[in-house]
Amino acid sequence: MRCAPLALLNGAVPGSGLAVRGRLATGLALLLFSLAALTVLLLADLLATPAFARSLRLAAAIGYLGLALLASFAWYLWERRRRWQSERIISLHRDAAAAYLAGDLSRALDGARALARSAADLPGAWLFLATVASAAGDTALERRAHRRHQRLLAR
Repeated sequence: MRCAPLALLNGAVPGSGLAVRGRLATGLALLLFSLAALTVLLLADLLATPAFARSLRLAAAIGYLGLALLASFAWYLWERRRRWQSERIISLHRDAAAAYLAGDLSRALDGARALARSAADLPGAWLFLATVASAAGDTALERRAHRRHQRLLAR
């Protein structure tokens, strides 16, 4: 994993690491349910009779542990997908750059478009697309790619 402390935090407080890393829907949902489980765990004596409070605390603890496992599994799936995506981005860039350097501008433009789609949040992908579009004579695409590159740099 790339960020071990955040992964540990994600397991200890289910969903927190996912929320910090930008997976808000999953992270906040897990945080909400884990907060509810902790609330029940801590306030079980106030909410129920002593006999029922014991089983309520047990159910809340099991629920919290289940949420921690679910958050850890979601983290694993997300990290695995990101690793696969970075390998794909490297491969797309290698192929498009080789076509560009070989002078095959149509294949390079197709590869640069695929790269920009796969790495939509990376400014370099859009700059590469603008460069290839300029060489291919597609000025409209070049302008759009430059604008996107500038917007991403401004973030």
